[in-house]
Amino acid sequence: MTKGSSRSKGIRLGLRAIGAVLALPFIVASSSAAQSARMEMPANAVVPAGASTWVCDHGFRRDGDACVEVNVPENAYLTGMRRGKGWDCVHGYAARLNSCVKVEIPENGYLDEDGTRWRCLRGFVERRGRCDPVIVPANAFLGDDLYDATWECERGYRKRDNGCELIVLPENAYLADDMSGRGWRCERGYRASGGACEKVKVPDNAHLTNAGDSWECSRPYRRAGQFCQKP
Repeated sequence: MTKGSSRSKGIRLGLRAIGAVLALPFIVASSSAAQSARMEMPANAVVPAGASTWVCDHGFRRDGDACVEVNVPENAYLTGMRRGKGWDCVHGYAARLNSCVKVEIPENGYLDEDGTRWRCLRGFVERRGRCDPVIVPANAFLGDDLYDATWECERGYRKRDNGCELIVLPENAYLADDMSGRGWRCERGYRASGGACEKVKVPDNAHLTNAGDSWECSRPYRRAGQFCQKP
């Protein structure tokens, strides 16, 4: 071994020794903190691996600096959660203070998927803790929304008060959803006027718009009142 090689090895060993000395206080501090946590740990608690503080055992919950046993009521089970009450009701029961009360389902009702409440079957609506039938008038049917007990009028009828009245189609009209509530629209080339469809009068050098209920001048003509003239 050369003199230079021995010198490099000595420097490396010296640096390792210095690093170990510098890290020692942190190792001691961490060890002391873990030991302190264990020393202050109450009964029915444990310090998980890698943690610096304690947690309560399963079936216990933290209450200040102590671990108290979780009192699981009838029809309930331990959740394993370390915070909160530590238990939850089984399916079909709902929490009421410190107990689990069975969900009473009325006639024509069913238990919701979360198991803590009920809903009414399709065709029924909840009223004061019971499921009453939805009154569907003549020429109507139940809506598709399972949670909204409503009804819709059949095609050719429209809602009026609590029933469905027949839509009377004028000449040159067809059944359609209409913002005015008429329930019908005029065919192309006609426009609504009161309760009728009147023909759109298209002047020379003009054509119907895409909507079909009015006209516009063909290029290069321009509108002048009810006529189209060259610019």
